[in-house]
Amino acid sequence: PLPNGIPEPPRHRAGLLIAIAVIVAAAAAWLLLGERLPDSPRQAATTTNDGADTPSVAVLPFSSLSDDPDDIYFAAGLSGELLSQLSHIEGLKVAGSASSFQFKDRTESSADVARALGVEHLLEGSVRRSGDHIRITAQLIDARADEHIWSHTFDRELDDIFAVQDEIAQSVATALESTFRGGSTT
Repeated sequence: PLPNGIPEPPRHRAGLLIAIAVIVAAAAAWLLLGERLPDSPRQAATTTNDGADTPSVAVLPFSSLSDDPDDIYFAAGLSGELLSQLSHIEGLKVAGSASSFQFKDRTESSADVARALGVEHLLEGSVRRSGDHIRITAQLIDARADEHIWSHTFDRELDDIFAVQDEIAQSVATALESTFRGGSTT
């Protein structure tokens, strides 16, 4: 018996409890450390059945370069529309918004953000407005080399917010599809 008259647990139960504790500790360590290890499945390069690398991208929240709440909402909507358009490109891996949008106002390097999201490329941009005129800049970055691959500025009149978001997202998706397939864009 243990102190205070508590009966000692049977040896086979104690061993089972220790085994369960070790398994739980190992699982917790894998979950916590697996995100940081370079060979983690989440961070590994995605390959197709023929062994070719599958391009991957994360759409980061576009920055509003003004304090106007309407511009902040417009930038968020544009980021969401871009993510939706890019997800329709066959053979392109696109990180989900819940993961990529956590990097709004990020301070981490492009390489660190891409590694955390398990992608090779980042699409980021900004929104500026003057009256009813809006300027959107979008840029695709190869996070491994920290180099711009593609960039474009769009100037539009803000007559219909949704039409502008749709048009810009479609234009960017078309340009990036060509870029990922090895074509040139202007």
